[in-house]
Amino acid sequence: MNYTSLNYELLGEIVRRVSGRALAEFFQARIFDPLGMVDSHLGKPEGPSARIVRAHAEGLLAFIWNTPIEAPFASAGVYSTARDMALFAQLFLDRGRAPCGELLASAYVQAMITNQIPGVPGVFSIFERHDEASWGYGWGIASHEKWTGYPTHPPRSFSHSGGTGAYLWVEPSADLIGMFFAPLARQRPSGLPWFQADLFVNAVTAAVEDFG
Repeated sequence: MNYTSLNYELLGEIVRRVSGRALAEFFQARIFDPLGMVDSHLGKPEGPSARIVRAHAEGLLAFIWNTPIEAPFASAGVYSTARDMALFAQLFLDRGRAPCGELLASAYVQAMITNQIPGVPGVFSIFERHDEASWGYGWGIASHEKWTGYPTHPPRSFSHSGGTGAYLWVEPSADLIGMFFAPLARQRPSGLPWFQADLFVNAVTAAVEDFG
């Protein structure tokens, strides 16, 4: 398996053609509004840009963090907050049920959060190779192998990370949703990003185990 964003662009084009709507408009009507995600946008939002987090960094990381995505893409360019992302994750924890009713069929949710390629190795960018790629539809699924630099999650947990340091995870066994929004300001000597979420998630997991 090779991690790539092209498949999301193809899916976005299918959505555009079938719905007859711009992708940003579709997101708003079918995801953001029903879930009450009042502070989420596909593409750079209008208004003050001071709320967009940037980092003092060097090289590629500086370019990524200090170059806001203006145009909406199917695979990138969502601006959001921790609160809104929690609402999005809750949809999956609740098996597709939202305050407005069923937004996704539970069978679809189950397929999305199930490893669809068991036993298949995979590569992630040019830096990483995993003996167990372990992906559902859009979600990374916790498996027996810990990915390099990524947190260790209980089985059945699912997560997704952003290229600049954002990390969203869900642990059904603990009824837990977690978000980590922080810029990656430096890289490991190996060239891999220093994934600060690893330390944060481990601390949260330890706290749940100690006091849960």
